[in-house]
Amino acid sequence: AAADQDGKPGAWKKASAKIEGTSATWDLAADVPTAGAKAWYRIRAVDDKNAPSPWMERGPVTRTDRPWTVWATHNNTKIFPDIAIPDAPNQKASMQAAGNEWEAFQVAVATYQDLHNVSLAATKLQDAAGHSIDAPTIYVERLLPIDETPSKWGHTGLVPDALVPVIHPVTGKPTTGEYGAENLLLPVGRTQGFWLEVYVPKDAREK
Repeated sequence: AAADQDGKPGAWKKASAKIEGTSATWDLAADVPTAGAKAWYRIRAVDDKNAPSPWMERGPVTRTDRPWTVWATHNNTKIFPDIAIPDAPNQKASMQAAGNEWEAFQVAVATYQDLHNVSLAATKLQDAAGHSIDAPTIYVERLLPIDETPSKWGHTGLVPDALVPVIHPVTGKPTTGEYGAENLLLPVGRTQGFWLEVYVPKDAREK
């Protein structure tokens, strides 16, 4: 890990990494003792012959006294786990759609400590006149590891790919299993994206 130094990594030091299987997590409070400061992390693997891989560097990560930051964004961006946290997180989602059309927006959650047994729910959308439409369908944006990319614009590492519904469309119960949404774990130092899809009925009133 490295502490902030004029917007760039300072001197590297051993971080508080905890390795479990193929996942690594860090204790930001231990690595970045000052709230508001930023840190960079780098990690590499070593095989059974002690040969190291290239360093993978990520940052900056901001330490705050809150366990998380939540913000809304549009549906045409990728929420990577190392995406920069906005200085002024947007708390509102704005979109337009015609009747009998689906439209979506995203919610990002950046965590500064492990969040266990996270559950998600959405209510009906209602205006001041009392008109309402059904609650958005929520999906967890599951991550896919990408080692190589064919273009310089590609993104390697963990990339959001599969959309797993929070509620199973057939059983009506929370999805389970390794990639399900029941008792969701949001690990420290990672931003998790959620896809919220809204259906606008044919008879919906205009704005």
